Amino acid sequence: ITTFLNISDYVFPDTTPDMLVRSIIDDEPLRMREIATQHNIDMHKFQAMWIAQPRGYSSSYQSKQQLGKCVAMTQNFFRNQKRRALTDSYQNAVVTILELASFADFDKDLIEPYLKLLSSQGDTFCLSLFPNMFTTKDARSAYQLYANCFDSLQLIFPTRNLFRPHDFHFVEKCKKIVDAGGNELSDSLSVLQPLHQMRDYESMIETLAAYFLDADMNLQKTSELLFVHRNTIKYRIGQIREALDCDFNSMPMASTLYEAVAITRLMKQ
Repeated sequence: ITTFLNISDYVFPDTTPDMLVRSIIDDEPLRMREIATQHNIDMHKFQAMWIAQPRGYSSSYQSKQQLGKCVAMTQNFFRNQKRRALTDSYQNAVVTILELASFADFDKDLIEPYLKLLSSQGDTFCLSLFPNMFTTKDARSAYQLYANCFDSLQLIFPTRNLFRPHDFHFVEKCKKIVDAGGNELSDSLSVLQPLHQMRDYESMIETLAAYFLDADMNLQKTSELLFVHRNTIKYRIGQIREALDCDFNSMPMASTLYEAVAITRLMKQ
């Protein structure tokens, strides 16, 4: 009998370092070890994950082609920045796992040019940053959080394109409150009850949501986002403050209102 495969002479199938990304997210320890060994990769040195995804992504062939181009652009980008990174597409996103930077602030300077590069293809990209990935389990948990919350995140923060773990945990909390319904949901929204008595309730809620969630409590920015004169926004905020009978720019009221308008946006969609 002729043996076609001699185990002692076995050669690993062709792999690339970037294939580690999928193996980590899919929790394939043997595959991870195989790729890391073949390419001499110390996984302990990779402690950050960046996830880039275009808004309104579809699963069409054209979108998948575009995502493939973005993977290649990302690989070239980090290579040119002399940053060791593993990049691959996963589901609807471009996932990059980065080696720990020599200086803590080094990667901060890469965020804006990276987003600009991706968006040069015509799509608006969102970038989610997950630091402190000390184990592959941390990376999987971070991706799962991302996958579970990204769609809701876009509904709550439609004008933002940069997100961090605390944003996802906040959205996760809001989703749980909405799913729970009942008293828990009513209690979270009760702070807005005085506004229901106002004639232009919907405009007030829209203004308050933009003020907190989109404009960082800045009147001018709120005005620009809503295409409403600044004096009108100032008047509405004054009316809301009077109806709620509190200074909602201060904690803990700011936090309570922030959560309430986020839940309102989530329920509206």
